[in-house]
Amino acid sequence: MKKSEINEVIRSKFMSFVSEKLEEKGETVLQVKNNTISIPWVFEEEEGYINLTFSIPKGERNGSIYDGFEEAENFKFEKTKKAEAKAAKKSHK
Repeated sequence: MKKSEINEVIRSKFMSFVSEKLEEKGETVLQVKNNTISIPWVFEEEEGYINLTFSIPKGERNGSIYDGFEEAENFKFEKTKKAEAKAAKKSHK
């Protein structure tokens, strides 16, 4: 099986799993694209949709193979840096 075919099987598997779990909880799940589901929501008097897109990173990123664990650590680090900068800015006012 080609890598692209494997990716499609995996993506479909996860989309089905997430859709089924949401539907079990009473949510309406709409497939709006090949790799995107949309869930309508209502909160107080507001309503809208939340879209979940399932993608499988391909190839290299910045010269190295994509690593989700590393990406999560980088995100956590950047988020902490931004929060610290925001707090420092507030304290100088």
